[in-house]
Amino acid sequence: MKVKSGGGKEITTLSDWEGWFKSRRDPQQWKDGRSAYSLADFIINRNGASHLESVLATVLATRVVLDTATPEMAAKFDSYRNPAQLDLGICGHTAEGQSLFVGVEAKVDEPFDDKTVGAYYQAALIDRNMGKGTRVPGRIRGLVSLYAPGRIDEVLRSIGPIRYQLLTGTAGTVAICKAISVFLVLVFRTSLYDEVKGEENRQDYREFIERVHGRAVSGISSGVVAHEVAVGGRPLICIYQDIERF
Repeated sequence: MKVKSGGGKEITTLSDWEGWFKSRRDPQQWKDGRSAYSLADFIINRNGASHLESVLATVLATRVVLDTATPEMAAKFDSYRNPAQLDLGICGHTAEGQSLFVGVEAKVDEPFDDKTVGAYYQAALIDRNMGKGTRVPGRIRGLVSLYAPGRIDEVLRSIGPIRYQLLTGTAGTVAICKAISVFLVLVFRTSLYDEVKGEENRQDYREFIERVHGRAVSGISSGVVAHEVAVGGRPLICIYQDIERF
């Protein structure tokens, strides 16, 4: 698998990855033991692509080849500014020739956003009522409609408690139109991993799966959790895996 920046420059070392990351994100987030560094190290130095091909092959029940990957990939899912920012976007194909896109969200114990969808929506309504120009309420109404039909108040009762990043990440992944779409959460249990925070993340992910009515994928190996959900009428495979300490 070749790793390239958004500008097409090949990334072959941790230093290359670091330079691209720092051009897109807060440089202070690049730290040994945290998620961005751990993902880069996993792919560049620890044969991560082969590991992911094996996991995907098990979940999809077919051989998978990962061709190219872009760190900090912008995935636009609506007409508003600020697309979903995937930690890694991977294009590949199956043995049958079907195109594949994998949106990777890397974690150590960092949360899936500091607010839920409902909290963002209510805060945006307050801003608008105070005369501040904001398009956030409209964006959230469009976003949640991808996961559940109905009146906004009814939809927010079911979708509102989900962490915002989980909706934008999955919506962004599906928006990259390929035959097969996969949203993959990789949790790196580094020396900085906090068990309490990690369990909170796992609970947030479980709640997301439950509230969007995810259906479990059977026959999965130990340590991998996989579900199929629908986003805007399109199927999406969601995978959650812990990568043990290294």
